[in-house]
Amino acid sequence: MKHKIITFLGLTLLFTGFAFAGNVTISLVGENPLTINIKGSSSNQQAGSISIYLYYCDDATTTLDISNVNDDQLETTWGWGSFLRTQNITTGSWVKGGYTFTRRLLYDNAGVSSLDDYWSTGGINALVCTFSAVGSGHAWIEVNGADGLADWAGNAHVVTYSNQEQALPVELSAFSAISVAEGALISWATESEMKNLGFILEKKNRHETDFTTIASYKTHANLAGQGTTSLHTEYSFIDTNVAAGDTCTYRLADVDREGIMTVLGTIQAIVTQGETPAGTDLLPAYPNPFNPETTVKYTLHQDALVTITVYDLLGRLVKTLVDENQTAGSYHIVWNGTNNLGAQAASGAYLVRMQTAEVTQTQKVLLLK
Repeated sequence: MKHKIITFLGLTLLFTGFAFAGNVTISLVGENPLTINIKGSSSNQQAGSISIYLYYCDDATTTLDISNVNDDQLETTWGWGSFLRTQNITTGSWVKGGYTFTRRLLYDNAGVSSLDDYWSTGGINALVCTFSAVGSGHAWIEVNGADGLADWAGNAHVVTYSNQEQALPVELSAFSAISVAEGALISWATESEMKNLGFILEKKNRHETDFTTIASYKTHANLAGQGTTSLHTEYSFIDTNVAAGDTCTYRLADVDREGIMTVLGTIQAIVTQGETPAGTDLLPAYPNPFNPETTVKYTLHQDALVTITVYDLLGRLVKTLVDENQTAGSYHIVWNGTNNLGAQAASGAYLVRMQTAEVTQTQKVLLLK
């Protein structure tokens, strides 16, 4: 069987309470791939037939199907053979622990009769599930009821495990590169991080074939990762070693605590540093929607008194971002979602307005919490 690999966030087991006759337990173990393990608390704990339900909620990137399921170790260990096994995957809607699960695998080894099946204290991997693409989702295991996991005395082991989170070690939600007065501004945001030491930013110019590291978490404190977190985090770096007209490709990677580097994405920027913009424009804010902050970009065709303000939909002033004379060029300003008093603004839509003697332009941004 050909197996494909998905990288998972470390699995945290949350026990909702369990009771069983005998001392056989089942758990999710390992991060890559997802593995269901069964073991006895004492040497050669006996147990009979097995019925395992694995509920899976995919993210439209990963999926669960029969080709993902490998039970070779289980059958090799006991010599049961596939003729005693039934397994199928059904689609539907099952609510477990506040999550709606869209796929369910039933793995059933029944009728094992007198075949030996001693559960060792080291455990045996009953199922090893791999996935066809990198992504994230949720899993829920159930082994319960009279046919859940029975010992030779006919006693059922009743075990239910709660939701298991799965996600990429670093989930990248934004990655952009724009030309600003100081050079090229590279920005990115994560929605979660797992054991993340930090980021490495590489660059190559239009006629170069190899990437060169220009910034690293080892040399730039602002590229240090958050370790393990499920919070939204934003990062940025300004590449000042550019010239007007350069076409630069930037590559972003993260490094985990085991020293494994994972490339997260590449992006291209055309540098206009030193060039006079063709017009005076308020450019699209990014990200939008945003939480907790968004970058407002704009260009000035000529020197001007610039005022950039944020209003709510009732026309009330929320925040003044810029109010000064500026020379022609490309600029950006960050709005962190606060008002002029420093208090956090409420969730909702806001209007960002840029005024010069030449133009007045407005765009809508959406603050989410």
